[in-house]
Amino acid sequence: MLNFGNISCLHIEDPIPIHQLLAVALKEDESNDLTDETSDPSTDIAAFLQEKAPMLDDYFSLKISEDGFLHGIPLLLENYIPSLELVPFYLLNLAKRVNWESEIECFQTFCQETANFYAIVPGDDVDIEEKLLNGQTWKWTIEHVIYPELKRFLFPSRIWADDSTVVELADLPTLYKVFERC
Repeated sequence: MLNFGNISCLHIEDPIPIHQLLAVALKEDESNDLTDETSDPSTDIAAFLQEKAPMLDDYFSLKISEDGFLHGIPLLLENYIPSLELVPFYLLNLAKRVNWESEIECFQTFCQETANFYAIVPGDDVDIEEKLLNGQTWKWTIEHVIYPELKRFLFPSRIWADDSTVVELADLPTLYKVFERC
C-alpha cells in the first residue's frame, strides 16, 4: 500500500497481443467455463482488459495498449521477476477472479491475484535448485530479496501480536545485554 499508484513496471521489449496470451491460458485452463460457440473468449476477455487498461496502468503499472498489446507488468520487488510463463494465467485470473464491481474488493482481489502471480511455489516438478529469472535459486531469493523487503515494509498490527499471528522470536538489543553479562 505504500507504493499504491507508484508501482514500478517490468517493460516488455517485444509487446505481446493479450488475446494470444489469453488463448494459451484458456487452452490450458481446466475450469474453462467461458466457452461460447458464438465468439472467441480470448478476444472478449482481451477487450474487457483493454477497457480497464487506463485504471490498470494508473494504479498497478499493468500496461496494455489500445491495440491490445501487453507492454508491461507490475514489478513489485526490484530483484525478483515472477515466472513469465504464468503471464497468460495471470491475465485470465484478472478477468475471471477480480471483482470489478466494488472498488475496495477490486483492489483486494487484484492484489491477491498479483500476489499469486508473484508467489514462489516450489513443487515436486520443480528442481529445488532451479534458477529463477533473477539468476538465483528460490531459496536465495527468499533470503536476500523477500526477507529484507518484509523487514523494511511489514508493520504488523497490534491485533496480530495479540492473537500470535506475528511472534517476536528475538530482540537484538536484549540479546546484546545478555551476552554482555557473560
